[in-house]
Amino acid sequence: MASELILLQQVWLQLSQTRTLTLQSHAQQPSSWIGEARGQVRVELPTPTTQVFNESGHWSGQESHLAFSNTYRWTLLPQALRLEHLRHGEDKPVYLFDLIATDKVLQAAQAHCCGADRYSAVLYLSEQGLHLNWAIMGPHKEVQLLYCYQAN
Repeated sequence: MASELILLQQVWLQLSQTRTLTLQSHAQQPSSWIGEARGQVRVELPTPTTQVFNESGHWSGQESHLAFSNTYRWTLLPQALRLEHLRHGEDKPVYLFDLIATDKVLQAAQAHCCGADRYSAVLYLSEQGLHLNWAIMGPHKEVQLLYCYQAN
């Protein structure tokens, strides 16, 4: 139990130091989901247990090149890290999942369902930064999103 809480605290600290992101997206079938992105992260700390990531950058896919932006809220809970998407604003968050410490990673306690698609994730620390690996499974998609958040 102590090692899981230490991992949560280490991840929490690393999140607060995040300044850039890279993303690689892979799909089993040809898809508009295949591509990569680079961007900046502006971190807001509205409370001691809340961090808001304002992400923006450039996406390059097989058929498109475009600017992107996302806003996510991370909340430190007693034994988990909650992730919410704020695409509808702070007052209407889209709950994604709670990441629970297991061994050396944080793993989604339950998948997030969006229509017929299921989103799950694993988050871990490395020398390169924080890695958030999403798996999106559905009747017409099998996608992996590999985020790397860094302090530089």
